[in-house]
Amino acid sequence: MARKIQPVRESVRTNERRRPSSLKRRTGTSGPYRLPFQRPQYIAFGASLLAILIGFLVLSFESITLAPLLMVAGYCVGIPLALLWKKEHKETAEEPAANDTTLQTELTGG
Repeated sequence: MARKIQPVRESVRTNERRRPSSLKRRTGTSGPYRLPFQRPQYIAFGASLLAILIGFLVLSFESITLAPLLMVAGYCVGIPLALLWKKEHKETAEEPAANDTTLQTELTGG
């Protein structure tokens, strides 16, 4: 049996505006792409990799106390810190925080 080919259906939303791209929805702007991490995160990641490498070097000299401490510090503290640490953004004069006024009205009861 041959399959029936259905005609291409036009979009129902032809007259409506298209949804903005995901970048515009998240940031509100369509500016150029920025890397997800900034310089402090890369420095923390580099320091943790350095601690891990020094841990392996010290391990080659049969240190069973210092080497595991360095490697655990690099793997369990340094790398998660570098991945999860976010620099706080300063508010600009054009964009006052809407939550501040809401919080003030809730605290004053008005």
